Amino acid sequence: MRTLGKKEIPSDIEFYDKDTKTSYLNLEKSGEEWLWLRKAIDKAFKNLEKNSQAGKQIPNREISNKVLKKYGIKTLWRYPLPNSWRLLYSPVSDGIKVLSIVLGWGDHKWYTEVINP
Repeated sequence: MRTLGKKEIPSDIEFYDKDTKTSYLNLEKSGEEWLWLRKAIDKAFKNLEKNSQAGKQIPNREISNKVLKKYGIKTLWRYPLPNSWRLLYSPVSDGIKVLSIVLGWGDHKWYTEVINP
């Protein structure tokens, strides 16, 4: 788990939009084929709740400005999932509370298309 210094920064998990949340909830109904993904995302959420910096920040030079504007974020982070999948999120703070805003998850092709459309 990556930390800033030795301090972990806890966060609450929020979904970027209703569709992202629905996709997550539908994983439970999708049967054995996608059970590995649901378990991996649940584990990621637990780690992000303990530390919003559990993933790795993607350098802004690797992200299209369209993406930052589309999601209204300043930074984009990735959390590794099995089978070369990734969870994309953005930690944000209002000065009191930190939220890890989950934008989505997918394989390498999806990841590449999202960060640099």
